[in-house]
Amino acid sequence: MRKLTFAGTLLAVLALAVAAVSALGADNTVWLCKEKPIITTSERCLVDSENEGVLRIEDMKADSSVECANGTILDEGWVGPGSEDEETTIEFMNPTTNCKPSPKALNAKEEEVTNVCEKLEQVEIQNLPWNTLLELVAGVSEDQIKPGPSGKQPGYLLTCKTALGSIDDVCNSTAGKEINIKVINLPGNATEPPLVTVEFSATAQNDLSAKCSVGGAESGLIVGNILLAALVGGVLASLEVSAP
Repeated sequence: MRKLTFAGTLLAVLALAVAAVSALGADNTVWLCKEKPIITTSERCLVDSENEGVLRIEDMKADSSVECANGTILDEGWVGPGSEDEETTIEFMNPTTNCKPSPKALNAKEEEVTNVCEKLEQVEIQNLPWNTLLELVAGVSEDQIKPGPSGKQPGYLLTCKTALGSIDDVCNSTAGKEINIKVINLPGNATEPPLVTVEFSATAQNDLSAKCSVGGAESGLIVGNILLAALVGGVLASLEVSAP
């Protein structure tokens, strides 16, 4: 069952004035808010999101894995104009309670191994805001996570207690190999409008996984789904990606 429990205490929206070029090409896919394409920056739609089910964060070459419970990672951002979107805030709710070491970790061969992370001490997102861009890949809508105004690669920090003490592990995407995540329309029903889910897949990221300060190149991985909903005037509105 789909669930949306957006907290009223989300961080204030960082309303950035982005000079975006509309990407309404016939060979692309674009954001639809209230069933209409977004033409200009002033028409962008606010989007809130949360993880749908458990979301797992891995450093595969360091045998380290952390998972966060359903609905405990809250995001805020914008979609539009055209194929463009933006991630402005990501908040882990009570992370040392709601996120914990996974029972097993995945190594670089995707084999289950003993998790070296014995206790999560800190998790945070780095280098926000991020820019993202919808594009068609083999006929499938995907969202590419790109650097924001700072130019720094999107990433995250995990601090774990291990047998060797506390270790900071910073993982960032690699320039020119930014990760694409699948974007899927969810039809509306009698109680809620159409929503969108984005899927971080282990298989899809194998060759494009992040570089981590501990595990090195192609070691960082995120697996799980994020559920997105549009808000217009504080009210849920339909959110979709167009067919090509």
